[in-house]
Amino acid sequence: MNKPFLLLTSLCLFFNSLSFLTKAEQVVISEIMYHPKDGGHEFVEIENLTSTPFDIALWRLSGGVDFEFPDFSTASPRNTFLKAFEKIVICDTDPGTFRAAYGLPSAVRVLGPWKGNLNNGGERINLKDKNGINRCTVRYDNQGNWPVAADGGGHSLVLFDNNRAIDDYRLWKASSTINGTPGSSEPAAAEEPFANPEVDLSVGIPYIEYTDAWDFNDQNVNLGTSWKNSNYNYSHPGWTRANAANNRGGLYGFETSALPAPGLRTALLDSSTNANHISYYFRKEFNFSGSTSGVRLTVDLINDDGCGFWLNGQWIGGVATSSNAGHTTTADRVVGNAEEELGVISIANPPLVNGKNVIAAAGRQTNNSSSDFIFG
Repeated sequence: MNKPFLLLTSLCLFFNSLSFLTKAEQVVISEIMYHPKDGGHEFVEIENLTSTPFDIALWRLSGGVDFEFPDFSTASPRNTFLKAFEKIVICDTDPGTFRAAYGLPSAVRVLGPWKGNLNNGGERINLKDKNGINRCTVRYDNQGNWPVAADGGGHSLVLFDNNRAIDDYRLWKASSTINGTPGSSEPAAAEEPFANPEVDLSVGIPYIEYTDAWDFNDQNVNLGTSWKNSNYNYSHPGWTRANAANNRGGLYGFETSALPAPGLRTALLDSSTNANHISYYFRKEFNFSGSTSGVRLTVDLINDDGCGFWLNGQWIGGVATSSNAGHTTTADRVVGNAEEELGVISIANPPLVNGKNVIAAAGRQTNNSSSDFIFG
């Protein structure tokens, strides 16, 4: 039997519950135009697969792009609901321009513009509700088994099997028409090719992404042991909070070499200019709703040189470090250039609770003169 699964990725944090593994999502990302032909527009289509309307006020589409759905308004209360079986298009330009370019009827709702751009090389897209809970997620790519026609050829990625959790390349194909079909369905085909019907259902639900903002302390302050607990009150000096203007989210650190996406977004204090600076500290709150029984936590990481993790004050694992490492304890490895490392931690039944949870991380340098550090 597949077990519930939480994935935390450098942090991108995922949880899977059994219901996530065996059912399709109710609201899905159903079409992605990530690399349009020159002059075209990027877009993401979301679809309600049920006969039940969803209140989508303050939901958020995130990844390389960021878009917050409008809040409830008494002037137009129906606009914050995704109607039964409705499709909505979110795009990179104003709705009028997009609607004219694609000749969409007024019955198709178009929202935008979003901030940012979809990565032509692939990335994860999340659709989260107003409480920050992932309702749907997919990591698309322009390599491997993903359709090449969607990579600048004018076609979009279209979800053709919505009976499973959508984070699987085998459920996607290139649109049959140039420019895709935003707001409408693909033309019916006599037979859809599906090379392998044995779909892997062990797909995690991301709770924290690489681009998310963390509270961090990069000031070479010895925080002792209390900083990783859920009820820590940030009593030590040197903290930069997640909502600070200079906190742009991950990746965090300092580095002159090339980095995996999303690249360096928030610069940290360079330890090579600060005597005996080994450790960097991070905290992130997230909410979990659902059964914690049988949940599995998995951590993916982009890090240079080492990092340890705690969930709600309890050690869950690390890379090149241990639970009893101190403020000046160095990492047990040397990393040349940081790369994405998948599944560095994978544990069953982590100390997860319903409601607020806190992930804490301590990044470690290999020595006090290291020229780079990366966390994300």
